Amino acid sequence: MKRISKKLIAILLAIMSIVSVFSMTEVSALAAGRGYSTNAFDVPTDSCYAKCYTVATSGQTPVYRSKVLTNGNRGTITYGASKTAHIDNATDELYLKDVGTTSGYTWAKVNFPIGKGKRADGYIYLSALTCAKYSKSHLYYASALGKFYCSPRAGGSLNSSYYVSKGETVYAIALYGSQVQIMYPNGSGKWRIAYCSRADADKYLDGNNTSGGGTSSFNPVWPCRSSNYISTMYRYYNGGNPKNHAVRSNIYNAFDIAGSSGDPIYAMESGTVKDAGYQKGGFGYYVVIGHSNGLYSLYGHLKSSPSVRIGQSVSRGQTIGYMGSTGASSGTHLHFEVYNPNNYSSVINPWTSYYQGKVSVTIGGNSYKANIGYKNDSTAQAWCRWLQNNCSKNSSGDYVYRK
Repeated sequence: MKRISKKLIAILLAIMSIVSVFSMTEVSALAAGRGYSTNAFDVPTDSCYAKCYTVATSGQTPVYRSKVLTNGNRGTITYGASKTAHIDNATDELYLKDVGTTSGYTWAKVNFPIGKGKRADGYIYLSALTCAKYSKSHLYYASALGKFYCSPRAGGSLNSSYYVSKGETVYAIALYGSQVQIMYPNGSGKWRIAYCSRADADKYLDGNNTSGGGTSSFNPVWPCRSSNYISTMYRYYNGGNPKNHAVRSNIYNAFDIAGSSGDPIYAMESGTVKDAGYQKGGFGYYVVIGHSNGLYSLYGHLKSSPSVRIGQSVSRGQTIGYMGSTGASSGTHLHFEVYNPNNYSSVINPWTSYYQGKVSVTIGGNSYKANIGYKNDSTAQAWCRWLQNNCSKNSSGDYVYRK
């Protein structure tokens, strides 16, 4: 019996040792997750997330209970007693857990403080987190200029199983010594957090890149300097009938910015002029720019001949013409459109994709009324919901958003 007892004790000690090792590993992973996720992940968990803050430096960001960012889902979280949840901009530390797109807008799942040492999960617009440059506290959006490899864990060596392909959407989350923490698609509808070298980030993601084929950061500027009135919304519907404004599409896949004749028009992002000229009965004087991520931007109804020519390279914010009313136009405005030349059916709303939550604008009430009634277009409805939830109405019935 004594021998058996000794064997049992030895076995028990061995088991305890193994359990102890696994326990320590789990604790270590959780602890590391409190700053940077330890391992690359496909399905986020409480131990796999990234810390960040909102871009805004004051005010509050609304939180929603689900991926559907509608007013009805806005922010009541129960913790002891029901309270309306919100994020205090720039001061509340967020744990980013997931990113996705629903009904044409991109959301971020975050864990945020709700007071008294407690936290809760919720959903916000991703635009509340993205900024123009990767930093220690904000996401940075970019389209990769080329393929590069990553590490599945902080401080690890590059691994051929983890890589970003050319053209993929990348969110650079934070600096981590000589590495940059990034989030990118894993190919199955999920997102993966990993680490790449700072050198690769500078080459393939950084806006100052000169050796990798041009600027890779797709961070568009507002195309007008002094015009911030959106007179016609994207996916505009008039009385339930699509507004025919181009031979390419019978749906208004653009928005109009009204202003004064002669207002300078800027290239939203760097690229090459693919087309420029005059279209009678259509865009009048216009410019089309091709960008490094494969998208094209179109600027229509310019006052006179464009300031750039076909084949010319342009930089972000460069003047390409002046606002006018040439072609099929009923008033001075800019027709502003972004599209994929290889897939016209792929809808891209420039406002929700690049400017929402970042640019102060007034949006025409009549345009809103036309869209809100068109229930079978989720993209149009997403913008209308954003207007309802984030803007105030003025005396003219227009929606006013102030950054």
